[in-house]
Amino acid sequence: MSSSGPSPRPAAPLKELLGGTTAVVGTAYGLAYSAHLGFWGAFGLSPGQVGISGTELLGRLTVGAAWILLVGGLFALAGPAVYWLAERWKPTARAALPIAIATPLVVGYLLLWTLSGVELSLAGFAAILVGVAWIGGSAAVGKLKVNVDHHTVGGPIRRPVVAAGVQRGALALGIAGLLAVLTNLWMFGIGEKLANGSRSPATFVIGATPPYATVIWSDPAKVPASYVHHGMTILMPCGAPQPASAQCQYLRPLLFLGTADGASVVWDCKAHATYFVAGADARVELSRDRFRGLDAERLSAALGCSRDAEGPALVPSPASTPSPRVSAT
Repeated sequence: MSSSGPSPRPAAPLKELLGGTTAVVGTAYGLAYSAHLGFWGAFGLSPGQVGISGTELLGRLTVGAAWILLVGGLFALAGPAVYWLAERWKPTARAALPIAIATPLVVGYLLLWTLSGVELSLAGFAAILVGVAWIGGSAAVGKLKVNVDHHTVGGPIRRPVVAAGVQRGALALGIAGLLAVLTNLWMFGIGEKLANGSRSPATFVIGATPPYATVIWSDPAKVPASYVHHGMTILMPCGAPQPASAQCQYLRPLLFLGTADGASVVWDCKAHATYFVAGADARVELSRDRFRGLDAERLSAALGCSRDAEGPALVPSPASTPSPRVSAT
């Protein structure tokens, strides 16, 4: 009776699956944080300065990561198809891998920029060129081999210049770096549009679109000089029950960005300035008007976000009336 040794241990697909899932989800969270840095950076702020930290940050990052996984997954599906095509076309057969990686990345981000109304900046072009060069270079170096001193019957032994693990690490680093930089620049462009008076259809990706707010200072001495300089009040239709032609004077609304350390953070688009309003110095009233779905919208000049914005001003209604009314004409 013969005894057999221990059978080889099977591969651990579950372990590999968990490792891959952790890497993908971790990358998505990292990209979501990079997006927040870009968006709030357009206002000269960090996420923590508008009160986005702790559980609030985790919640918003979860929403952002979910969108990244959804949209990124759609473009990732194109990778195998691009690889199949590139491998079968003789001029691109040797570079099929970098082409399959770079093409969905570049095309995907260009589509995001275009559909969200964000102009591709010089920094974006530079990031794409450097990222593609890194990916292509990592793949090319992995194919380089040199002869070693040992010879066999079949000839000299050829070994790669760079170990396979190093090549994969460099490739992964290039992909992650390109994703992070492009995500940061894309969301910076979305934040910059909002700071200059035009809301992108993709603003919702940040988790919550900043609403309008009216700040009522208790002490005139506490009012920021730039807010006074660019006009504290605006003329708008009074709304019911006043006649349609009646014009009333209201405090000029601002954009409410968040709260941090007991102070409200608001953005003055006309002055291009951020105000940290302490609770003891003023009362902040959020508008009930909300943005409409995914439609792009140019913010009204009357609301202070653009001197030459197009479109109608916000019309008060019994359910949503800016306050306080300063005077009527």
